[in-house]
Amino acid sequence: MVWGASVLNSWLDRLLLLLALSTLVLTVFALQYMWESSTPAPAPAPTPEVSAPPPTTVPPPAPEPPADPGLGFAKAGMNALDAGDTAAAVRLLERAVQASPNNVEWRRLLADAYRLNGDALRASEEGLRALELTPAEAPARAND
Repeated sequence: MVWGASVLNSWLDRLLLLLALSTLVLTVFALQYMWESSTPAPAPAPTPEVSAPPPTTVPPPAPEPPADPGLGFAKAGMNALDAGDTAAAVRLLERAVQASPNNVEWRRLLADAYRLNGDALRASEEGLRALELTPAEAPARAND
């Protein structure tokens, strides 16, 4: 069958065409209405902000204790004792004790250097001064 004026002449054909067009128009309007009235998808719930832990503050390192001013002389005196030069050891350890008069170790080394150098009197005097600085050690050192 060929489309043309003869096909559209019948009232039944016109009615079917009108029904098809009206169905199409109603479908378009219904889709448009559903599109406009549809509720949008709920927004995602806000995520609670994750707060970073407070920065930890690291305390600065403790300041280094001041260097013992007699350390250099004491090391040189110990080296002289190791080399067998007791006279040089006495001179160097005397300077170490002058630079650090409260250093018990330097006084004990000086007492040993006096003893090894043959000066028992000065060795005992220096040993007593070392004991005066550390009275708690006196009984233990008495047996040395």
